[in-house]
Amino acid sequence: MEKRVARAAFYVTVLIIILLLAVQSEAAITAVRGALRLCYRTVIPALFPFFVLSALLTGSGFSSSAARFFSPVMRPLFKIRGAGALPFILGLISGYPMGAKATGDLVLAGKLTKEEGSRLLPFCNNSGPLFIIGAMGTGMLGSTAAGVYLYLIHVISALLLGLLLRFFSHGSGTGETDKRAEKTNFLKLFSSSVSNSVTTMLTVCGFIVFFAALTACLAPVLAQLPPFLTMLIKGLIEVTNGVYLVSTAGLMGRYMLPVVAFLLGFGGLCVMMQVAAVTAGTGIKLRLYVLGKLLQGVISAVLIYITYPFCMHALQPVSVGAGRVEALILDLPPVLTTLPVLLLFICLALRMKLRKKNRSS
Repeated sequence: MEKRVARAAFYVTVLIIILLLAVQSEAAITAVRGALRLCYRTVIPALFPFFVLSALLTGSGFSSSAARFFSPVMRPLFKIRGAGALPFILGLISGYPMGAKATGDLVLAGKLTKEEGSRLLPFCNNSGPLFIIGAMGTGMLGSTAAGVYLYLIHVISALLLGLLLRFFSHGSGTGETDKRAEKTNFLKLFSSSVSNSVTTMLTVCGFIVFFAALTACLAPVLAQLPPFLTMLIKGLIEVTNGVYLVSTAGLMGRYMLPVVAFLLGFGGLCVMMQVAAVTAGTGIKLRLYVLGKLLQGVISAVLIYITYPFCMHALQPVSVGAGRVEALILDLPPVLTTLPVLLLFICLALRMKLRKKNRSS
């Protein structure tokens, strides 16, 4: 009975969307054109090289070397073997959905278990500095400092989420699944990396175009809701559009930045569909990913709200896009600015301690 109701609801929803597309065809066409421009001007140049390079690193055995180096850090902190450091780093550098793609590749290659991949996915698939600092901070907020602040909070919330997800582990995280690197045909590897990356890239762009059309079709319906709720729903559907609307709504920085941080941490439904596509066939469970991203969004918003009075100061309002927001300058406390360095030293200390322990035993 429940399956029938769910199936009927699905059919009705699809038919309503088709009807809205027919009624709002002009708006949908305009939105699709804008999404296509976004894809070929920004998304493809920013992501495609990373897709190819990630596939090359995974297929060439680099992940095995990285696993040996990062195991003394990843296992004690996250209960994930060292190969998981590669998706986390790639996700922080290149943004959505690079972390998910790298995680799926490692699970398929046997470098990570399905359980480890399910726990790694929520905190390794993050928004990159190009978007948060460049597009979000400098472009939308008119403040590079605000972008740096948001990115630091984004990274810290991802690390905290990873520490929390270690308690969902069903094992010790110390088993070995890494296989010895076989002889690699680099020409064949490069060819397959490029072809697979093209397929992945087309899938990602397809979701971006579809959700742009969907958001345009829902605009008349969402217009009947309160403005803040409309912005939030659009952000939950597609993060870029939602972040832009919130940043240009004229809210004070103390209230605007937590909302922006939540949307960046959550990622949006469009990103989730991209993650589902790039991890298809890996056995990774997406239920934990959805819960994890919601939790990361909440953690990010809380951290921003708590640290805002100590980190940011408002100046006179400035015009940004269609609205007016506060210009922000950065005044981060030393603990926050040096946190990445402190984490690095902690990781190195753990590695040295474990190496000495292994030698003595």
